[in-house]
Amino acid sequence: MAATAVEDAIRIAQDAVKADESGDFDTAIALYTKAVDLIKKGLQIQSEDESVDNTVLHRYAKLYSDRIAVLAEHGRGRAQPSSSAGAGASGASAFSFDDEEIAQAQPPPAAPADEWRRAFWLMRILRNSMSRGGFLSPDARVYVPKRVWLQKGARFTALQAKLDCAECLVNELRRICAVDVNQPKLVQKELVSLCETMDALQNSVSRLLPFIADAEKKGGSDKGMFGMKGLAKSLEKTAARLGTMPAKCSDPHEYIQTLVDLFDAAAFLEGWLEHYAPIALEHATIHQQLHRAAKFFYDVVCAFAVHDLNGLLARHMRKASRGFVEGSE
Repeated sequence: MAATAVEDAIRIAQDAVKADESGDFDTAIALYTKAVDLIKKGLQIQSEDESVDNTVLHRYAKLYSDRIAVLAEHGRGRAQPSSSAGAGASGASAFSFDDEEIAQAQPPPAAPADEWRRAFWLMRILRNSMSRGGFLSPDARVYVPKRVWLQKGARFTALQAKLDCAECLVNELRRICAVDVNQPKLVQKELVSLCETMDALQNSVSRLLPFIADAEKKGGSDKGMFGMKGLAKSLEKTAARLGTMPAKCSDPHEYIQTLVDLFDAAAFLEGWLEHYAPIALEHATIHQQLHRAAKFFYDVVCAFAVHDLNGLLARHMRKASRGFVEGSE
């Protein structure tokens, strides 16, 4: 039966994830390969057994195959120590200062008292640091150069999921901002659709990023992707653990630029909130949906951007310290 093959694939994939998490990449590759082979076997006998969803099997076969490719690339990098060692002096980030960049930067204003404004305040701070370098704190004690965001070879968690989320929102927001803010019926229609999209994106991203909570569900229940719900749940758990593993990014420019585009595209919502704040009782649904959108940007987009920044800063400091020590010898 197809279900039996998938059950075996899940068990082996779980072992593969354990090996992956412990750093035993050779074993992980072998186990992921076995899991993919079993899923393919399930697909071959699918015509005789309709208990398993074909689409889901293809999805997880691709997920495990993609992870095999990542680990194989990592293995090739480990197999070339001489080239990386030889590039130590020239390839590593040297310890340097950003005096000229800092001299042109202005510290951000203090955090706004209104909670809904904080998402837009934080997005402006992050955007400035991404696009030209900027201070993170009003007291000008913390400065992040643009190059910190664009470190080649940095590792990001669930990079593709975050990129897909940002690209989807950019397209939606650029379309919605053309609506006349003085036409509440059109505004409400677009915002309801936007918030539904945000709920779906938040639930998708939350499966991969444990620091992001699920969106509140408004009735109904998710249908199992398989006829056998236990299999679906096991596959989801395995995929979620796999998605939380940082993946190396050779050039994060596309991701960072998409975040900049997203922050720019979302800016008009602050103006809409200001417009409808004095008439919130008259347009309660619009007011509620705008606050939902602001909360999404703070709890989801800003949350994973700040999480990425923490990792990038730690990596930058390690490399900069190493460059400073090597330069002083």
